[in-house]
Parts: sequence; structure tokens; C-alpha cells
Amino acid sequence: MKGVLMKAKKILVFLFLNTLVLAGLWSFSFEPISRSFTPSGRGATQSFRLKNDGQDYIAIRISMFTRRIDSDGQEAREAADELFTVYPRQVVLKPESVQTVRVQWKGPADISSEQAYRILIEQVPVDFGGEAATDSGIQILFRYLGAIYICPPEASADVVVQKAEISGGEGSETLEISLHNRGNKHSILNDLNISIRSAVNGAVLLEYPPELLGGINGENLLAGGTRTVRLKIPEGFEKGPLDVELSYDSEN
Repeated sequence: MKGVLMKAKKILVFLFLNTLVLAGLWSFSFEPISRSFTPSGRGATQSFRLKNDGQDYIAIRISMFTRRIDSDGQEAREAADELFTVYPRQVVLKPESVQTVRVQWKGPADISSEQAYRILIEQVPVDFGGEAATDSGIQILFRYLGAIYICPPEASADVVVQKAEISGGEGSETLEISLHNRGNKHSILNDLNISIRSAVNGAVLLEYPPELLGGINGENLLAGGTRTVRLKIPEGFEKGPLDVELSYDSEN
């Protein structure tokens, strides 16, 4: 029993030491993590801040990507470095240092709808001979994935219910609702509430608060995008003409 306790203590010490090592290797930050650009003028160039809080040198690489989200919330990205000037695109951060990163939009100035992109800031596996890397033998790569929006003047979101229908067999029926952003700016669906009313007399039949909408509450609905949410409905729910109402606190 004593041997088991000693072994457990050694494991705890090992985990604690490695936690300290990981904290040192992961101690860089990038902010802000989201920013809107104008397609032309002064707002087409924005500054970000890289900070190394650790005691080791770290190498950073920055890349740009397009961003698309399908109706099920799956995101797809493609390289878009040619649309942006990033300086510096690669940098070695000294211990406890700060680096300003400037990003400039080089794409078209005349756009009618907001365009969404990703900025990827990732640690590059370079061994600078620091004690943390040498002693641990563990190579940790850390990254930030930020949001970039190229937004035309006076853009706004307009989220509507595009479709609502009941599907599935008896006992396993679901209400499938498609939300569409027909506006030209993204919208974050914070504190989303969905109410189902009778189209005949307006009576509230079902209510779905944010805690029942985990698949879409707080999600980002890009300009022109559509998201589908499937909700369980109780047994014995009487089918008939329905009206779907939604409310949320937008953050964009």
C-alpha cells in the first residue's frame, strides 16, 4: 500500500511539473480575437497585439482563410493570404515582449455584403534551446483562431424563420426550423428563444428557452447564411398550421 501511495505521489509531482512546463509554453496571447474592417479607407487596416508572457522565445506564423458555415454549423475554410497584407507574417517573440501585427485588406473595395474570414495565429515548432523544451521533451503547439469581417457601410443583420416543418414518425417527431440571415451582416444568436404558436388563434403551444437550444444558441449566423435546428416535440402534439417566433440579443 505504501508503494502505491509513493507511486501516486510521483505521478502527481510529474503532472504538476508538466503543467508548469505547459503553462510556460502556452503563455502567449493575441488580441483582439475579432475585428471588423471597412473595405476601403483607414478602417481597411487594423492592428493586433501579440504578447509573449513566458520566459522562452517562441516563433509565430499568421495565415488568413475564408470562412463558410453550412446549415448544420460545420465550418469550411480555404487559404486567403492573397487578400490581405499581414506584417509581420512570421515573427520570433522574445520572452516577455509585445509585437504589433498590422493587417490590411487588399480585396475589392466595392462590396454589398459583409465577408467573413479567419485569422490563424499558430506557434511554429522551433527549438531555441530553452530549458523548458530541453527538460520536458514535449513539443506543444498553441494557436488562436480569430474572426475578421470586411463590412460595408450601414450593413445590418436580418434573421428570419425560413422554414418550419414537423418530420419523423409517431413518438420520434421533431420540429425542423431553418433560420436565414437575409441581411448583409453577421449576427450572434445570444439568448435565443423560440416560441411555437397556433396560426389559427395565436396561442403559445411550445416554448424553447436558450438552455434547450444548445445546438444554435450563441452561434454565428453569417450574412446570407442559413442554420437548421431540430427540436424535440412532446408526444400527442397536435399538428396544424404553426407560426414560429424567435427573439435573441444580437452581438456583432
